[in-house]
Amino acid sequence: MTFNQLNTLVSDFRLGEWGNEAGLSSNTAFLKDDILTMEFEVPGLSNKHIDVMVEDRMLEIKAEKDHRKLHKRYKIHDAFDINETNAIAADGLLIITIPKYEDRKAKSIQVKVK
Repeated sequence: MTFNQLNTLVSDFRLGEWGNEAGLSSNTAFLKDDILTMEFEVPGLSNKHIDVMVEDRMLEIKAEKDHRKLHKRYKIHDAFDINETNAIAADGLLIITIPKYEDRKAKSIQVKVK
């Protein structure tokens, strides 16, 4: 999947970054097995420092520790089931997964040629 194709699935509405000492601008998003996965480097943070919310197709990530703050927002394409959003923070990495709706998953159909 190209960056432009992925960009149609997730629109970045970045509102802020951590302070200069943290360098948390690195993130990755990819689609595999009909699951959108977003990874964010969050060194020194655990799940108690991070809030992930979804409201009206908008994924919002907020984190705060000491004087560092992170606030990002992403609009999620309507092909994804935001009710099934999962997030885990471990070893300096925040991973958010959102599966596609069952009826929108990739299907392979054999077409008979006549």
